[in-house]
Amino acid sequence: MAMCWAPEANVRAPSSIGEGFGPTTYADLYSFATNTWSLTGSMNFPRFYHTMTLLNNGQVLVAGGYYRNAAGTSGVVDTAELYTP
Repeated sequence: MAMCWAPEANVRAPSSIGEGFGPTTYADLYSFATNTWSLTGSMNFPRFYHTMTLLNNGQVLVAGGYYRNAAGTSGVVDTAELYTP
């Protein structure tokens, strides 16, 4: 799971590893104030082992990584997306 610090002192964790150890489009937000995780907006493409960069406007640039589909095929993700929680 990749994570990055958010300006409001929370942690964003786009693309969790889901049941069956495959990537998902889900994203989680951790609140230090309440010590809890909550679901937030989803990404467009499921990926894992990706990079994340927090931008000045609060969006997260998510790039690269790997995918694995239900048939077990895996490969490199050659796209990037802006994630807005």
